Amino acid sequence: MKFTTTTLRMQISGLLFAAALLTGCQQAIDQAQINKQFQPDEEPRAVNNYFDEQTAIASREDGMLYPCHFTDGKLNSLGRAKVARITGGAETGKLTIYLDVPQDGSYGAEQASVNDYLASRGVASNGYSLVAGPNPNGGAPAAQGLGSLAKMESGDGAAGGSSGGGSSAGSAGYSK
Repeated sequence: MKFTTTTLRMQISGLLFAAALLTGCQQAIDQAQINKQFQPDEEPRAVNNYFDEQTAIASREDGMLYPCHFTDGKLNSLGRAKVARITGGAETGKLTIYLDVPQDGSYGAEQASVNDYLASRGVASNGYSLVAGPNPNGGAPAAQGLGSLAKMESGDGAAGGSSGGGSSAGSAGYSK
């Protein structure tokens, strides 16, 4: 058998690998010391507090309850979760909840159900108002986006917010 540098290196590497497998890691790890670096599971974390506050703000901004939030004239679990998010977070004044549901025979029961649930959460009756219909401030106007779309399709390069210095990706792939 001829020994070359390559075969010698392979044999040494194999021996080192086998030795590492046989000996293993002999470093003693103090698990209690490592666990001190982490909060217990039941303690609140800043990221969760931030998430909950942002969720409450967004839910109050939307503030709408739809037919899917009610079953047989009563708030279902989805509706209760939505109202809980609306009432969560820091108080910012009077709440407005929009009932975007058909104003038929079950409307009064749905309204009463929301009132009852808000009372069970400790919200005073003068701390909120229920409004029939959709939130007039909800959504975003489409006119601006549609105007930009027309410019992009025409290929005049004004859309997309680019400041020159390269090809406009906004008009690529469109043809008339």
